[in-house]
Amino acid sequence: MFLLFIVAILWVVGPSVGSDRSFNALHFGSSTSDYVLFSPDMTPFQEALSACMWIKRIYTGSSSPIVLNYYYHSSSSNELRITANGQHTHLLDDGGLDSYRSRFTSPAGKWFNLCLTWSISSATSSLYLDGDLVGTDSTTSRNLYTGGGMCLGRMHPSYSSHPSYVFGGELFNLNLFSEVLSASEIKKAVQEGLCSRSLQHLESRVLKWEDIVAERRRGSVKDVKVCSSIKELYTELNVTNVTLATTETELETTKEELMVVEGNLNKTKLALNSTLDKLGTTEKALNSTLDKLGTTEETLNSTLDKLGTTEETLNSTLDKLGTTEKALNSTLDKLGTTEETLNSTLDKLGTTEKALNSTLDKLGTTEETLNSTLDKLGTTEETLNSTLDKLGTTEETLNSTLAELQKTEKVLETEIAQHNGTAEELETCSDRLFDTRSQLKAARKFENISRWDVLYTEPFYNRVFTDELYVQLTSSWTMLRKLVGVNITDGVVSHFQKYHVESMCDVLGNLPSGWGMLRKFVGVGMTDGLVDHFIEAHAGSECENNTES
Repeated sequence: MFLLFIVAILWVVGPSVGSDRSFNALHFGSSTSDYVLFSPDMTPFQEALSACMWIKRIYTGSSSPIVLNYYYHSSSSNELRITANGQHTHLLDDGGLDSYRSRFTSPAGKWFNLCLTWSISSATSSLYLDGDLVGTDSTTSRNLYTGGGMCLGRMHPSYSSHPSYVFGGELFNLNLFSEVLSASEIKKAVQEGLCSRSLQHLESRVLKWEDIVAERRRGSVKDVKVCSSIKELYTELNVTNVTLATTETELETTKEELMVVEGNLNKTKLALNSTLDKLGTTEKALNSTLDKLGTTEETLNSTLDKLGTTEETLNSTLDKLGTTEKALNSTLDKLGTTEETLNSTLDKLGTTEKALNSTLDKLGTTEETLNSTLDKLGTTEETLNSTLDKLGTTEETLNSTLAELQKTEKVLETEIAQHNGTAEELETCSDRLFDTRSQLKAARKFENISRWDVLYTEPFYNRVFTDELYVQLTSSWTMLRKLVGVNITDGVVSHFQKYHVESMCDVLGNLPSGWGMLRKFVGVGMTDGLVDHFIEAHAGSECENNTES
């Protein structure tokens, strides 16, 4: 029942886990064309970082085998560079960690763990090898530059392609954390071994190995299996279960055979006891016969005859006893073989039990991880549902606003159409007024011009009438005496019409009767109404009547 329970759990967990390349290492050849180049977002690591990985150096022909190189192009700065032998290990373009290269003692072909931590607050970098702190270095007090490129397996191509920087080994479980990991966290992960997953759950694990192995590779970089995934453990356990079931079947068969052998052995024991009883009886008869042989020869001969018969019977019995002994020896041999088989089966069952216990421990850890993931997924689902509700409310508000805007747009279109029609009417009216004014000016120029039209000219119109303007108005015609003998042309007439327009009766000495009444309006503005009054009410003065006659 216990095995069936384990198989049921693995049946639920196992099929949901696909082929996971994060359990594979990256194998780099000894060529400069073998590398992985990508541009991760390094913003989370500007103020602190921890870079942890497992390294196995295979090719030993490089003096500075670069495993990781994060290079900032703008300032040609090696912001982060880690080598497999410690040579030219840099952080913030500072090579202080290079002095600990003598601590890199792991031989070629053997895995070792390397962790590098740093923070701007401490301005210190720390180097760990196989979980032990081997050295620290002071760094400049600045942030890590972002926007650069990361290269695995060699120096960044923008900096150098020299073969002395070729890694030529295997890299596994490289992760970058946005915090400084503690010494105990690093130590625990190393003690758990190459396939440890103790740091995988940290939220600060931003640049992840499962994403790195999915990046594009150059050259002959390939995957190498180093750890088993849950899916593979599930497959292995299935094989173990099949083997265990087969072993149990064989054990049951062996038990049945043993019971048959035991039955045969009991039958043989019964037959042997019966034979021994018969031998006892025969011995008594033989003693009786010997007693009788001592009495008489005849009795002896008779007894000898009987002994011959008894001897034959005894020989036959001995033959049967020999056959029985051989059967017993064969049975004992089979029992010995069966005992060895049982012992071997028990050893296998012990090994299987240990493997099952180890698998149960791993399954317990996996179950805790799955429960944590399910809790996070539940929280994420609630957040998404809340966001969807807000988006639905926002969509309704937008639809309502859009409908109001459409109504407003229709009202504006109607008002614009009305405005355009009003503008056209105003433009037409303006054109008509302009034409009327032009016609009025033309009419006054050539037809009914009176003395009062001079009040429409520049010095008087829309001005306050003063004594000075009155003197100018009444004396302007005397200027014509200077033009006696001069040909009166259109230009001369236009000049006087514009600046000195008066009726001829003023020239003939009737100034007081024509302009005298204007003195009453000194200090009054010369408006359209006032001028129109003089033109309409006083155009027929005595002087003008005489002139017309």
